[in-house]
Amino acid sequence: MPKNSSLGFIICVTGAAAAFGLVWHIWWMVGIAMLATAGAMIWHGFVRDYERIIPAEEVRQDYMRWLKLVHAAHPVSRDHETEHDNAGLADLHDILEAAE
Repeated sequence: MPKNSSLGFIICVTGAAAAFGLVWHIWWMVGIAMLATAGAMIWHGFVRDYERIIPAEEVRQDYMRWLKLVHAAHPVSRDHETEHDNAGLADLHDILEAAE
């Protein structure tokens, strides 16, 4: 899997600064923001250690934990969907009745 990166946040901030500068005609801000964006993208291009390995055992444990949660969930009727106890599992009987 790819490692977490700050590139998205940097592009977000510099893009917002560039947009602000373009709207208000602050050309020096636009120039600095564009240079910072290009610099961040070039800097990120030189990163060689960009992957992380998740062990298969960890993936299996997370999957088994998720399956236990799914099997433990109880269906919720349409009338009770907005209540706090709703875990996101719809009652198929209500859905089939509504479709008819």
